[in-house]
Amino acid sequence: MSDRKKSSKLEKQRRTKARDVVPTLDLKKLVDLPPWEWPREAPRVILRLLRDRLEPEADRELAVTLVGDLCEQTEDTFKAWPHVRAILRKAHQDKDLLLAAIEAAPALAPLEACEILGSYLDSKDEDISDAAMEAMSIADGDGFGEDLDEDEWEDRFFGEDGGT
Repeated sequence: MSDRKKSSKLEKQRRTKARDVVPTLDLKKLVDLPPWEWPREAPRVILRLLRDRLEPEADRELAVTLVGDLCEQTEDTFKAWPHVRAILRKAHQDKDLLLAAIEAAPALAPLEACEILGSYLDSKDEDISDAAMEAMSIADGDGFGEDLDEDEWEDRFFGEDGGT
C-alpha cells in the first residue's frame, strides 16, 4: 500500500475515533442551569447515559431528569424519548429512576406519555400514582402547576359521568 493510501486510511480512522468519543461532563452542574446555558456536548452525554443500561441508576436518573427539563422539542428530545419510554415500560426497576421518567415523559412525548402513564395510576405505591397523575395533567396541557385532588382529576380526564 502506498504511503498516501496509508496516510488517508489512518486519518479516516482517527476522525472516526474522535467522533465516537463522548466527553465526560459533570451532569450535577447542569441541574441548576437552564438548558440554553449547557455546554454543547451535554445532550450527547445525556443520551449516552440513557442508552447504556449498565450505567449507575443514579446517573441514569439524573440524565432522565435533565432531558425532561429541556424546554422545547429538539432532535435530542426525540432521540431521548425511546430510552425514557423503555424505562417506563420496564417491570422491575429503581423507584427513583421510574419517578424521573414519569416526570420527564410529558415534556418528551405528551400524547404517547399519557397512554403509558395511565398504567401507573393504579399503582400501590402512592408516590408513583401521584406522579403519574400529575404528569398526565401536564401532558394534557391542563392544570400546569395545579395540585388536583383525585375527584378533580377524574372529573377532568374522565368527565363527571366517569368518561361514558
